[in-house]
Amino acid sequence: MPPFLVFMLACQAVSTPPAHGTFDPKSVLEAGRYDALESYYAAEQEKFKADAISESDLAWAYEPLNARSGMQTSSFDQWVGRYPNSYYSHLARGIYEQQIGLFMRGGEFASDTPPSQMREMEKFLELARKDLKLSLRLDSRPFLSLSHLINIANTEGDDESANDYLALGDRLFPHNRQIRFAYFWHLLPRWGGSYPQMEAFIDRFKTNPAEKDFVSELRAIEEEDKGSVAWSDGDQKIAKQHFVRAVALAKQAHRSFPTDYLCSAHVFLNQGLPKAPPSAASTKRFHAIGGELAQALAGHRYDQAKSLADEYLKLAHSNNLDPISDDAAHDAYLALGLVALSRGDRTEALANLNRARNAHVPHDRSAVAPSFELANKLIALGYRAEVIDYLSGVQQFWRDDDGLIDKWIRDIHAGKRPDLQAEVGQHSNR
Repeated sequence: MPPFLVFMLACQAVSTPPAHGTFDPKSVLEAGRYDALESYYAAEQEKFKADAISESDLAWAYEPLNARSGMQTSSFDQWVGRYPNSYYSHLARGIYEQQIGLFMRGGEFASDTPPSQMREMEKFLELARKDLKLSLRLDSRPFLSLSHLINIANTEGDDESANDYLALGDRLFPHNRQIRFAYFWHLLPRWGGSYPQMEAFIDRFKTNPAEKDFVSELRAIEEEDKGSVAWSDGDQKIAKQHFVRAVALAKQAHRSFPTDYLCSAHVFLNQGLPKAPPSAASTKRFHAIGGELAQALAGHRYDQAKSLADEYLKLAHSNNLDPISDDAAHDAYLALGLVALSRGDRTEALANLNRARNAHVPHDRSAVAPSFELANKLIALGYRAEVIDYLSGVQQFWRDDDGLIDKWIRDIHAGKRPDLQAEVGQHSNR
């Protein structure tokens, strides 16, 4: 999977976007109120130019319109048609097209991805590139355009373009962070870079006192990656050393550092390890309770299911070195979501769907498909964007989906309502 998409999907839920007040860009776009959108984004852009909001604040202003929002391409086309020379309409559509392209590609390695999906990705990335490059000429401070153009260049392995956009970003925004961060990600060894390349990039800023905090942040990302590699190799001691250093370096920066940039570190350090191995009785109960919970749900005994799910979560924590601990926590949260729906509490059901999404650590891969009953019910209630977000998370740990989740996301974007539970049953019986 391309590095930008892996990072976006695996870690995005760790960070919390700022509130947008009473203005909801998604509903405004769906209502065709393009004048209001133009005014809103023009105001946000002016705040950014006046240093009244941060780079992250500006990026989050467009987050409600991302590909997981359930928006349709036609909505953006109509906005651009109404405002063909608008920086904001072309930027928003470019961001959306880029994300749709990555979803169309799917999460498999290139060698395992059907040519048709690669063609779909290339089609949408080309559309995104045209919109974003056009937007460069429509505003004097096209910060987000450069950030997303670097992501596209990195996805396609176009180092020359990535370097050009980085250079332009540094000229326009001498002390920027996000454009440089976007470039820095593709230097990670897992994406074809190397630690010496990362160090060489860091060296460019070491002698400038004004970049001291930025150097600490870059080193934090490097330590985070080293910790992630050690963790995936099963060396928890070395992983912890790197993760602790990563968090300490981020704190040295003395400013807001995006939490999702240290996703693995926070997951590893916050989950903790049990102070003592679980007892044999605890382990036995842990492996038995899942079946009891499934039976309680099947019988619509929701009070019992609530009690069992709460117990299952506690046992998953005390048995968190057990290979199924993450699957168990995921199932427990899904059960709590179904309990909440049975009581008419949609807010709590959605919260538990999101908790289930985040129950698996980024490096964990499971051969077991979760239940999609809760997701099915929420689709029926109209929560398309929330289900797409959940499916994107499941895609990070369910290793045997064979493209099924990509299909579901495409179907939901197309306005269809796939029966997830039925289709996963057919998939499992192949």
